[in-house]
Amino acid sequence: SVGTVSLLEDKVNTQLQDATSKIGKNLTFSNHVGVAHTRWATHGKPSEKNSHPHFSDNCEFVVVHNGIVTNYSALKEMLLKKGYTFYSETDTEIVAKITKFLYDQLIKEDPGLTFVRLVMHVMLHLEGAFALIFRSTRYPNEVVACKRGSPLVIGLRGASVVEKSFIQVTSGNITAGSELASAQSFDFQSPDRKRVRTDKQ
Repeated sequence: SVGTVSLLEDKVNTQLQDATSKIGKNLTFSNHVGVAHTRWATHGKPSEKNSHPHFSDNCEFVVVHNGIVTNYSALKEMLLKKGYTFYSETDTEIVAKITKFLYDQLIKEDPGLTFVRLVMHVMLHLEGAFALIFRSTRYPNEVVACKRGSPLVIGLRGASVVEKSFIQVTSGNITAGSELASAQSFDFQSPDRKRVRTDKQ
């Protein structure tokens, strides 16, 4: 949606009302995570096609991004040669498509490929300063966040209230200055599979 968050809220509410009237009953969604972005990408003008989130082919991977991928032109050129189609003018769409490309290559060699490990491979291909959040139909009920040089704040909602404290998640050496976290329900998981409890003790 182009414009303020309130315009996006109005648009979503209108679409929900339209969907509800078509099927004749109220819709209920059960989801553990939402991803959004409230500013425009460095590349591309404000428009529907350039707004976040961006998707890979068949919407298998979804990405929200803050920052800049400085080598996006080279990655886009490579992906175009591989037959990928692009719909936006952003560097974020390249991240979604390279994630799909790497998944298709890596899953052949490692059928047990985890979402965290996949995102580590994606980060190795990206240059620049960025914070990214990934969702995927291949990894239901998981979200992976990573950053290099850009800020990233993760908010958790407990059983009744939103936690007000900040949670810092660091793990592994992906590349210098990079951080990565994943969530399944309300647990954060580092690449070495150690759980970090998020409730207050």
